[in-house]
Amino acid sequence: MKILIVTALMAIAVAGCGGGEESSRADDVQETAESPAEGVVGTWEVAEVIEGTDIGNTGTFYTYSDDGTMQSGSGAMTIEGTWEISGDTLKQVIGGVNMNVLHSIDGDEMVYDIINGEQTFRLVRQ
Repeated sequence: MKILIVTALMAIAVAGCGGGEESSRADDVQETAESPAEGVVGTWEVAEVIEGTDIGNTGTFYTYSDDGTMQSGSGAMTIEGTWEISGDTLKQVIGGVNMNVLHSIDGDEMVYDIINGEQTFRLVRQ
């Protein structure tokens, strides 16, 4: 039963993320890492939902590998995908769903602002 609930929450989170046109917040995001891709590589965990409703997002992890593959999940549930950086946009395909995210990294924290979505997260590098 727990796996069914987690699966349903992950499906809702991914489906509700949106994609498409740029957000008006694009001008506010700055990348502080030397290389945007190098700054993203690693495992990040959602520590806080800054904007929007937390529908089970806190504790979700995102692992970005330097070969352009990624995993996201919570508990025993993981979804695989791919990622790339284009300007200040982190373009992801997770479980077949396209998701574009404005991101900014400051040390071991990332602000993860879903374009055309209603959620912004604070992630912490693990």
